[in-house]
Amino acid sequence: MRILLIVPTIFSYNIFLKELSQAMLAKGIEVHCACSPNTLWTTSSEQTNGGIRIHPIPLPRGLNLLSHYKSSRQLNDLIKSIKPDLVHAHFSSAIFSAALAHQKTWPVTIGTFQGMSFPLLSGLKGQLLKLAETQSAKWLDGTWVLSDDDLLALKQTVPAAKVHKQVSYGFGCDLAQFDPKLLTDEMRNALLRKLDLNSENYIFAFVGRLVGFKGFDLTVRAFLKVAKRKPNARLLVIGARDEMHPTNLTPEEEEAFQNSPQILKLGWQKEVWQYLGIAHTCVFPSSREGMPVSLMEALAMGVPVITSNSRGCRDVVRNQLDGIVLKDCTVPTLVDAMSLMMDNPSLHKKFSTNAFIDRDRFSRQHYVAEQISIYENLCG
Repeated sequence: MRILLIVPTIFSYNIFLKELSQAMLAKGIEVHCACSPNTLWTTSSEQTNGGIRIHPIPLPRGLNLLSHYKSSRQLNDLIKSIKPDLVHAHFSSAIFSAALAHQKTWPVTIGTFQGMSFPLLSGLKGQLLKLAETQSAKWLDGTWVLSDDDLLALKQTVPAAKVHKQVSYGFGCDLAQFDPKLLTDEMRNALLRKLDLNSENYIFAFVGRLVGFKGFDLTVRAFLKVAKRKPNARLLVIGARDEMHPTNLTPEEEEAFQNSPQILKLGWQKEVWQYLGIAHTCVFPSSREGMPVSLMEALAMGVPVITSNSRGCRDVVRNQLDGIVLKDCTVPTLVDAMSLMMDNPSLHKKFSTNAFIDRDRFSRQHYVAEQISIYENLCG
């Protein structure tokens, strides 16, 4: 069997699809991956393929039709060259390029939307994304989504499309890496010293791109208010800015963010698990997610989560069981939730224990097994 994966960037492949590809190789499946060589927040030395045949194709992240058309031409040439038995595209932008390139002579071609955009966006951009995503679903031989919200939206909009809901939690989480037992007391103390922190600090963590729709601005605004009343509070910001999306901070808020001694701006980190290992609570009030991996990783580490009542976030975090799902995403509500976590050690312990006990539900091995089963069924 020969499989072609299509993802926006080599970064996406390395973070989310490497384990799946390695498992397929172990079963004798030949794996190819078409992706943009753009590394985003990684260095070229981190681009490893481990036996996977990487095909650099500049897949656009936005809705530039000319760029999508150019990438679709290259994808079509690649299909003719390697003759795969099955093609699987991930993320809306890559799915759109694949759908534009799709021809009757192609093998079975499927796509997985890691969170559809059109149900959540309005205006001209929302209409354009709706057209791109729904037409792609029509043209593909099968479409997978991650949540009931997206399943219902796509079935109602494109009744003829072959739509399925993925059983496992998105890409899942590497439980072997995100395990609090790996962080020894010596490692923890060394990291605390490195960051000029101590056992008296209560540490919040925001993990993700520093963009407005992921709740970065809301997190900063709320924490600055908490910090005024709680001098021992700290916020670890783990992630990088994205030139395609604004932070939504005002100039004054940006200045306060940069100058706050209680906010540690760590940038993109490869060993996120270590930083989660010293955090008390993860804060991620995102309004637009598919199935947020960062929240699975936090819960797998036994770190409670404060998040929004939005698609994906509410599917991962169980309100009042292993975290807090905000009834509304406002600064006062988030301030109250952060203060509650700081002031109630017993509540924190309850959430942390429950998160760790049920961490297996996020195992990436569930995702890998499901995907291989889908491929085998589609290829007979």
